Amino acid sequence: MKKSYLLVAAATLLIFGACEKQNTAEETENSTVSQTLDEYYQENRDNSMQTFIVDANTPIEVTGMQGTTVTIPANNFLDANGDVLTGNVEVKLIEVFSKLDMIKTDVTTLTAENEMLVSGGEFFLDVTLPGSDQSLRQVEAMLVNVPAEVEDPKMKLWVNNGAGWELAGAEDRDPDGMMEPYDGGYVAGIMSGGWYNFDWSPPGPWCEICIRVPEGSSPDETDVFISVDGQMTLVRVDDMYYDGSSLYCTEVPEGTVLTFIVIQRDPITGMNMYSIVYSVHIECGMTIDASHLDYSSIGQMDDDIMNLP
Repeated sequence: MKKSYLLVAAATLLIFGACEKQNTAEETENSTVSQTLDEYYQENRDNSMQTFIVDANTPIEVTGMQGTTVTIPANNFLDANGDVLTGNVEVKLIEVFSKLDMIKTDVTTLTAENEMLVSGGEFFLDVTLPGSDQSLRQVEAMLVNVPAEVEDPKMKLWVNNGAGWELAGAEDRDPDGMMEPYDGGYVAGIMSGGWYNFDWSPPGPWCEICIRVPEGSSPDETDVFISVDGQMTLVRVDDMYYDGSSLYCTEVPEGTVLTFIVIQRDPITGMNMYSIVYSVHIECGMTIDASHLDYSSIGQMDDDIMNLP
């Protein structure tokens, strides 16, 4: 599925439930080139990738910019013949620890069963030969420690293979699925490269709500995100839940307080539009009106998302 997303500075931003922001001459005059949303996400992932060239024959420890620590035993990787690999390898790491990071990389907290997880930290980890994208076979697990300001014993390790988050296999977690707090964060042994998340799933009850977008919107040019106030939960509503007219209807935890972000490419001007509906106390069957979108710069949108409740 391809979506178009124009990174543009334009006119007025009207944020629902918040203050009105005035446009400036500088915002009106500046613009940039459009790109597909897939390209936008991939560009942000590429820009977030941290790489470390290390000697595979010695014990390895690398630390990401946001504090994730990866510890790897010496002589832990095998070549195509199954022999211990000698020489340098490349450790690749992406850390997704904020709601802004989640939106920009399209790495949110939605499970394969359409449930909204509470995140303790999402990350991508892989080890390859330098300059390669092919994951190396391992002898023992890589130990990953994700920092946490507040330790939460409910956290479990999840893996995303492209269809949403699923509980990681037994080789990558404790037998009961629970990840014990460790050294100011959460720890797990990782046996394969990919996307991982320390998360827990809130219990029900769940109920259906709808989000109204502009009439006749195209799902190829519209994204609807839901953020839970006060916790690290942010999901993108799948296009399959769009009714083809003006409503995205999905299930959310009943009684929670949610903020809604709608992003859309204007089909006439090609400009980026968005709105944020702040802090709605959820009741079953309600419809949130996010149908009035206004132009804004991508930088302003990033600032507003970074400051979500």
